[in-house]
Amino acid sequence: MRRIGLILSGAAAALVLGAGLAQADAIDGKWCRKDGRRMEIDGARIITPGGADMTGDYSRHAFQYLVPEKEEHGGTRRFLRLRGENWVFAYPADQPGADPEIWERCTPVS
Repeated sequence: MRRIGLILSGAAAALVLGAGLAQADAIDGKWCRKDGRRMEIDGARIITPGGADMTGDYSRHAFQYLVPEKEEHGGTRRFLRLRGENWVFAYPADQPGADPEIWERCTPVS
């Protein structure tokens, strides 16, 4: 019985760890800037830094959306690319060589 309990505990830990790693290898998640701005990506859904809840073009490591008119960069398309597990680089979609705006994965509030 004890052996079965250890096996089940190990399996549960592997599932939890695996789920965390899967998200870390995707652009999905909450992203922060040192100036206090935040955004969240969940599949094709984004909550923009200005608070708009909308959809965009999603792939596992990139996202593109039309910035709402009332937000910074309004009316332009933004391209976001995952860089490592903890950074997203944001560019104007029509200027892929521009200096990126760097976003960091938000740290959990304790």
